[in-house]
Amino acid sequence: MNILILTTKESFSDKHISEAKKLASSVEFFQSSDTQATSDWKNDIVNTQLKYMYTNTSTDYSGGLSGTSDEVVIKLYSNGSFYYYSNSNSSFSAQSGFGYVDATKSNEGNYEIYSIGNDTYLELTFTDGKIYEYTLTKSSEGGTLLNGSRYFVVDIDR
Repeated sequence: MNILILTTKESFSDKHISEAKKLASSVEFFQSSDTQATSDWKNDIVNTQLKYMYTNTSTDYSGGLSGTSDEVVIKLYSNGSFYYYSNSNSSFSAQSGFGYVDATKSNEGNYEIYSIGNDTYLELTFTDGKIYEYTLTKSSEGGTLLNGSRYFVVDIDR
């Protein structure tokens, strides 16, 4: 903690020093502790993997087929580190031809689970400095939601 007193050179006196020491001696530091919400979320998702999966297919009037698929896996280890994997792909097949696009990325880093007010967050800090922040909530059925999207909580070894 730093205490700074601003005044003119001419006005500075021992009274300023005395007040700064009085303020410093009145400060008490405490060990931070998790809120109940933070503790509950840590119990629910630490040492698990969070898995998001989405697939959509459709056909058009001429019999053409298109589809998209997204998958995200976030493994949260008990030592505060994580592994992140995502894959998105899209494809189409029509009389005029076929197309396919695929994007995969994976990375790792450290995570933190914390609460501010009534909201709890999962923050992923990747080794390249990028930060992802997710708001953690539960669906009406008790499912885990990250930024409103349903993630399955599964054993970390699967």
